[in-house]
Amino acid sequence: MRLWPLLALPACWLTLGSESLSGERSELDGRYVLVQRTVVVAEIPILPDLSTETWSVSLVDLTVKEDPSGAQLQGRGRLCDIEMRSSSSLVRTELPAALKRLLADVDLEARLIRHPGGLRLRQAPRWLVLGAKLRDPEHDRLPESAADPRVFDHDGDGSPGVTVRVRGIVSGEVQVVQRGASALHGERDPNGFHGAIHFRTEDVVIGATKAALRTRTKTHPDPSRSTFVLRKVRSEMECADALAAARRAY
Repeated sequence: MRLWPLLALPACWLTLGSESLSGERSELDGRYVLVQRTVVVAEIPILPDLSTETWSVSLVDLTVKEDPSGAQLQGRGRLCDIEMRSSSSLVRTELPAALKRLLADVDLEARLIRHPGGLRLRQAPRWLVLGAKLRDPEHDRLPESAADPRVFDHDGDGSPGVTVRVRGIVSGEVQVVQRGASALHGERDPNGFHGAIHFRTEDVVIGATKAALRTRTKTHPDPSRSTFVLRKVRSEMECADALAAARRAY
């Protein structure tokens, strides 16, 4: 059972082309709200077109730095909120506080390309693994049991891997290991940037409180509904206001 798509929360770098951005630096430097929405669709006969949306909001402080190879807009921030929304009330997935704390720190990285219409954002995929330690995060096989020495209690809740709560037709807790990569592809607009999120995920259930929660289902990303906005905001904005701004942006 694939439980949720991995977000581009932990990292994204913005690297620009060789042209200087000195004239635009004051416009690009500052605090931003990053809103990301990724959607996966499950192929379940009794629940056709069941989709799960992962929605996250972060605050990041970005600055422009230039070197001989070009310019970079880079910075760090924090996760304000992350939640999962199902298209059916019969299946709901909840992310425990321990997992949210694990994803709390946000480093932003991507590249920008100048074109006749302005600036185009292109983030290279970066892999993140939850619940296991892999030498090669992209290519190593994921562990298939909690006994695999690469598995560890990543969210610190006393269970191997990371724990997700499922409620609905069958309710319980599931322990998983997961890896994924995502990339932001977008365009600059008057308020910042907006565009699509391209992502891939893979997970393995290594434990569950009920046997039914180990059932595998086919899922696929929905690129038409997986999007982001990166909006510049006032420097003193905190998470409460960022969440309100995010709801207006979507």
